[in-house]
Amino acid sequence: MRWIILALLSLPVGAAEIPFGAHATLRGTGNGKPAPEFVWFKDGVEVFRGANFVIPSATQTDAATYVCRGSNGIGPGAASTPLVVVVAQAPVITSAFPNITIAKQSTHTLSVTAYGPAMTYQWKKGGRIIAGQALPTYTITKAKPPDAGVYECEVSNAWGTVAAKATVTVK
Repeated sequence: MRWIILALLSLPVGAAEIPFGAHATLRGTGNGKPAPEFVWFKDGVEVFRGANFVIPSATQTDAATYVCRGSNGIGPGAASTPLVVVVAQAPVITSAFPNITIAKQSTHTLSVTAYGPAMTYQWKKGGRIIAGQALPTYTITKAKPPDAGVYECEVSNAWGTVAAKATVTVK
């Protein structure tokens, strides 16, 4: 006789949001005669053999689709509903543009480097949004005195917003 029941008990079936740095346990459970063995897959690649797959400290590399398959060697076995894991993390700026003086009529690119899931960028000058600027870079072309000011790049996602600011002087 064969029966197998799989369930992901510690996280909701379908999707789960794990805070960055948090510990999470994905549990596969099942019954059968003989007792089932479990295998965990991350984005289709086997990552663990056993009932409980542990993410000790969640990072963006843990964001994936997980499936637990159980088999007791009799028949094809069973698989859990795929669980999509999202690691919830506000953006982090790793490098940003410095205060700078640029020459009139020169071209200069301001840039921000950040990491985190699903980020958007918004540039501002003097606190006002620069329309159409949604990339991690902003280029000042043929600089003129009115281009001088405080520039800011806001980096956002569903979990937060961070910003970098610097003063641009045109001489």
